[in-house]
Amino acid sequence: MLKDSKCLVDALTEIQAQKAEASHESDKTLIFEVVERSEGGFLHMNKTIKGEIRRWYVEQLQKLANKDPADYDFALTCAEVMQSFGFLDQAAFHAKKCLDRNQESDRANHVMGMIKASKGNYKEALGYHTKSLELRKGLFGEESYSVAVSLQHLGEVHYHNNDFSAALGMLMQALSVCTWLENLEESHSLDTLTNDQMDELRISFNVVNSMLKVIEDICFLNENVSMAKFLRDSEWDTGIEPPFQAAMKELDRSSPVMALAYITLGKVRCIQENYDEAQNYFQQALEITMSVLGETHPSISDIYTGLGDVSFSRGKYEQALKHYEEALRIQLGSQGKLNVDVAMTYFNIAKVDSKLGNHNDALENYFKALEIRTQVFSKKHLQVLICDKVIGEEYAAMGLTEKSLHHQGRFEQELEAMTERVLAAIETIASEDESEDDSSTCS
Repeated sequence: MLKDSKCLVDALTEIQAQKAEASHESDKTLIFEVVERSEGGFLHMNKTIKGEIRRWYVEQLQKLANKDPADYDFALTCAEVMQSFGFLDQAAFHAKKCLDRNQESDRANHVMGMIKASKGNYKEALGYHTKSLELRKGLFGEESYSVAVSLQHLGEVHYHNNDFSAALGMLMQALSVCTWLENLEESHSLDTLTNDQMDELRISFNVVNSMLKVIEDICFLNENVSMAKFLRDSEWDTGIEPPFQAAMKELDRSSPVMALAYITLGKVRCIQENYDEAQNYFQQALEITMSVLGETHPSISDIYTGLGDVSFSRGKYEQALKHYEEALRIQLGSQGKLNVDVAMTYFNIAKVDSKLGNHNDALENYFKALEIRTQVFSKKHLQVLICDKVIGEEYAAMGLTEKSLHHQGRFEQELEAMTERVLAAIETIASEDESEDDSSTCS
């Protein structure tokens, strides 16, 4: 049962009730009409089906675990599967049981770090992920896939803790250990990629996406540094993108990993203000993902967000609004309201409302974003403070000075301390460049 757990996780992403068949075409048509007229339609139905399958699977795992509570490996895998399915309390129970028996398990520390982060306890998550990273370096070497995964998660935990310098440093380390990209670039004999290589590529693209998120926040607070400059300073064009492009040549054109690659490059091209290429990448990602995973898969919302960003940057605000609203529809159906991606989409919609002069609508959506971010992050996190800043600007545009000053004041109160963290993050990039220059000089 555990042997097939990864297959189940993969299969769940492909469940689409709208692809179901019936003995008679008339029955299928009638059933589909009923589903489409019901609240949430197929999006809600797919979410419900997947939820029930996950719940049943976790129940079976728990029954088997109860039969043999001494089986350490089984308990550990139970913790990993339950965490991936979102059953955090059950996962924590099994992870703690494993750590009580062996505190030096890299897997147990890693999964407990994931559980703590999912529950918003980032300080405890930091400790578990740090422990797991050190163990993995000893077990697998400095440049292993497992080390890259731990570094990425550490980067995201530091980001949630408002430590941008540490976050960026961890993510840059994660990217630097992705030596499999260089191996793929040098190899011209591969017909297909192995499952391990596909996983390695997936983590590489995920690391880049995490980096872009951190860099966006850094650039928001330091107007002298643009995201495009950050990409240049990190030597994206010469050092990072070429191996990605080489690896993409080995990918199946209909692979979800290829779609992830297109999404990543679409975001980069948008930052570089190459909007035609960005839109082309997002459109290719959309075609693949819709074909393989269906039009309501969560990753579709990321693509619509990218298309919305392209339209917004081009000043096509009505078109941007349509893309953002489509992203929101999918996110609410698949992820629920309390989610950072949902908050970001409300924020994006508010930006469009503001550009169109609809200040009341903008305020409503900014406050929705603020409410979610306040629950997900700490009250002093940059994502929360950004909402205060733009809400203050909207009130100012409406002539409501007192309310504007209230929200702007909360932002400016934390600005000085936040700016110090941002400058430290910028120095992270600078020191990385200097160390590379020194090493090239020595060689």
